[in-house]
Parts: sequence; C-alpha cells; structure tokens
Amino acid sequence: MSESHTTVVTTQVTRSEGRVVTTGNRNWTTGVFKCHTDLKICLCGLFCPLCYSCQLATKMGESCLVPCFVPGGFVAMRTKIRMMLGIQGSICNDCVMLSCCFPCTMCQLGREMKQAGLN
Repeated sequence: MSESHTTVVTTQVTRSEGRVVTTGNRNWTTGVFKCHTDLKICLCGLFCPLCYSCQLATKMGESCLVPCFVPGGFVAMRTKIRMMLGIQGSICNDCVMLSCCFPCTMCQLGREMKQAGLN
C-alpha cells in the first residue's frame, strides 16, 4: 500500500520588478521595542549583545562565530529565522532594523526563537 503526502506552502517566493520577494504568513510575535516583555532576554541583549547573539546563533544551528566574524552575519541570522518561521519581511528591512537598534532587534529575535521553542 502506498502512502500519499500533502505539501502545504507556508511561504511564497515571487518575482516583482526584477527582485525576489518572499512573503510569510505572519508578523513577529512582539515588536522590536517590546523588550520589557521578557526581562531576561532584555538584560542579556542590552548589556552583552555580542555574547547574546553568539548564543542565538548556536541555538539556530549556526557557528557562534557568525555574528562576530561573518560580514552581514546578524542580517543572515534574522533572515534565516524569518524564513524558517514564515515571518513577513525583507532583507532590506532586516538591515534597517539591525542598523537602527541592534540590541532591541537581537532581543526580538530571541523572543521569537523562545516562542517557537528554538531555545
């Protein structure tokens, strides 16, 4: 007897005006500036953002060296989690968020990973 499998697409990649756009099916569970919602993550991200980002990299299956030594490593980490969890956004938005407030953006990433059980 053969088994049948159903594939469900949670993200869709389209081409729009010469660029590839990936659309997720949801937003981040918390905003960038909602650091107070998890005090432990907030304190780690605020007082030791590089150590905390190394921990996040390890939890997502990447080398702890990615955030410190890979150019664009932080953007790659945020984009990877966004793609894995079906979160709407773009690489450009990831860059802007990390440039504006790195500690808060890393905390948002940590909260999202904790919510998804990736901690």
